[in-house]
Amino acid sequence: MNKPSLFVGLDGSESNTQADVIPFIETKPLELDSFHIKHQFEDLDEYTHILFTSKNGVKYFFEALDHFQIDPSILHGKISICIGQSTKKALESFGIKKILTPRESTQEGLIEMLAMMDVKHSYFLLPRSNLSRKTLVNALKRWRIRMQVCDLYTTVSKIPSPLPDLSKYNEIIFSSPSSVDSFKKIFPRIPRDLKYTAIGPVTKKYLFENLHK
Repeated sequence: MNKPSLFVGLDGSESNTQADVIPFIETKPLELDSFHIKHQFEDLDEYTHILFTSKNGVKYFFEALDHFQIDPSILHGKISICIGQSTKKALESFGIKKILTPRESTQEGLIEMLAMMDVKHSYFLLPRSNLSRKTLVNALKRWRIRMQVCDLYTTVSKIPSPLPDLSKYNEIIFSSPSSVDSFKKIFPRIPRDLKYTAIGPVTKKYLFENLHK
């Protein structure tokens, strides 16, 4: 009998397989009433573009709108940009219909798309994780684009109980660098007889460089 795969990301929606889903990570909101977040949402009228790099960024952004009692319809007059299809679907679930997405669902793909747009006089808001890669932000800085980086949540390890028996699986599927780090933390001795699969080029590169360190 073929052994199943084990998905250790957040919820399994990123995986197209019939893998068992046991999250090794979870997200937690940051303090919304911190000075920086309050200030960034006070300026919401001024932004021309809202740029989402994850579906969790969408989730926590709309929770912040509710917290600050801001009508979500404020987004209808702005350009919404999503990194990929799962993030786009999350945004559409809140009634946002006009959404731009890049050909490649990475920060590099976003940079390529933005490079072909006229964003010289734009003002970007980037609701995101405090662990997000800096590639996109660095590109916007190089272009001298006005922006606010709004860290709304973080990702932490989650130890499942009970721990899964890895001998029952033939493959471990990772959805993010955070899931790789958490797996290594929980299983310091990485079984070498398993297949390790990453979703997306960024996680694939991180997995290759860090799994057996």
